[in-house]
Amino acid sequence: MPRHWLPFTEKKREVKLNNETFEKILDLFRQDWNSLIRVEVTDEINDWIDKMVSRCPLRGFDAIYLASALIVHDKLPEEFLFDCYDNKLLQAAQTAGLKTLPEPVD
Repeated sequence: MPRHWLPFTEKKREVKLNNETFEKILDLFRQDWNSLIRVEVTDEINDWIDKMVSRCPLRGFDAIYLASALIVHDKLPEEFLFDCYDNKLLQAAQTAGLKTLPEPVD
């Protein structure tokens, strides 16, 4: 099983999904996999992480999440909306110039 499916197997154990439900979820993910934008860990993402951490006090994974969103935002031709319910991360996304959901926080 490819490593990008590992969270599903972990969740299956945590919530005790039956095999039929698990296979349905996995099939849906397989169908969507090729349409997903995947961000590789490269110097580009590390540069974005450094920029964001110097401007905003972010935790490690939050910085990776935001840096990934900024890379995707730069590469998409259509409107991009950053969705988050962590106020620090939401404020950092807004500071970086992303449109957010929910609306800007004070």
